[in-house]
Amino acid sequence: MKILEGKKTLLFPFAPADFDYFFELYEQEKYKFGELKKIGDKEQIKMFLIQSFASLSLLAWVGYTKEGKASRRAGIIYLFDITDRSCSIHGVVDKQFLKGLAKRLKQKDKLTYTEDALRTVLNFCFTEFNRERVDTTIPKNNRLAIALVKKVGFKQEGILREYAKIDDNPIDVVILSILKKEWKG
Repeated sequence: MKILEGKKTLLFPFAPADFDYFFELYEQEKYKFGELKKIGDKEQIKMFLIQSFASLSLLAWVGYTKEGKASRRAGIIYLFDITDRSCSIHGVVDKQFLKGLAKRLKQKDKLTYTEDALRTVLNFCFTEFNRERVDTTIPKNNRLAIALVKKVGFKQEGILREYAKIDDNPIDVVILSILKKEWKG
């Protein structure tokens, strides 16, 4: 895997040194990492992820802002369920970047770090990785994430009722996708 460069972000391939950061985000995010808890403790999860990276069934990058020496980690974005034609994408934004994201998403001409990272990985998916479709699932109540993916061109396909659980409570999940022919780069 290679470093991906966006207008505002640099995305470095996930490395063993990133596991501590991964587990920080893991504590913050309940939906996307919920399935990992079934694997076991942190060491077992780490081994599962290492095996997934080695088999190329999971590709992940750690996003950094492009601000020279003041560069900051902004989150992790990853591809999974990789087939010849498609893959799924998810990301976890570092909470330090969530505060102003909602306001900036409403401003059509403002490119957020999160949007830039998403656009950069989508461009990789459709050009270099040559996939025809990318999808994602997002909890129905996460309006911010849904607005973000729609802003870059994802279309809502439907709602998966009681598809997942957060804190043992069933939640509805929205499935969205974008096709290569819809991608405007």
